[in-house]
Amino acid sequence: MSSRVTRLKASMAREGISVMVLCKPEHICYLTGFNATIWSHPAFAILTENGAKPILLANALRKHKAENTPGVRINHFYGHWFGAEPTAPTWPEALQILVGHGSHTGKRIGIERRFISLDFYDALTSALPDSIFVGVDDLVQKCRIVKDEDEIANARIAAQIAGAGLAAAKGTRSCRR
Repeated sequence: MSSRVTRLKASMAREGISVMVLCKPEHICYLTGFNATIWSHPAFAILTENGAKPILLANALRKHKAENTPGVRINHFYGHWFGAEPTAPTWPEALQILVGHGSHTGKRIGIERRFISLDFYDALTSALPDSIFVGVDDLVQKCRIVKDEDEIANARIAAQIAGAGLAAAKGTRSCRR
């Protein structure tokens, strides 16, 4: 996973982006390894120009799943759920803390403009009013074209499983007209 982080950071540097805030489920999984399965609350993958690891920001309801999902990341939570220590009560407040502090104020923040709703965009710009928001949809897609070793290994495993399933199913059904 570190090579995808390296590629994304290099792309961020070329584009003058200080922080990337991703909220598309497949991009959160791509960057952090986390898949909420049920995406009933907003979640974010945050990558900063200086941070060594991506940050996952998820609802406290997803704390157990996040902590038990493999991946190299820093977990932060918002909201209240049994025993969870949230970064903030709401995701906009948590983003202010994680992204809007000091060195990122007034900086370019990459977001998925083609994915988020206008209400979501308004909440982001209200939470981080001194920032300049730029679209990173194409930038992330270009980075995803190059596959990491773990992605290649997982694709091979999936192909073996699919092949075994097809072999087992072969000859079990006949088509009659």
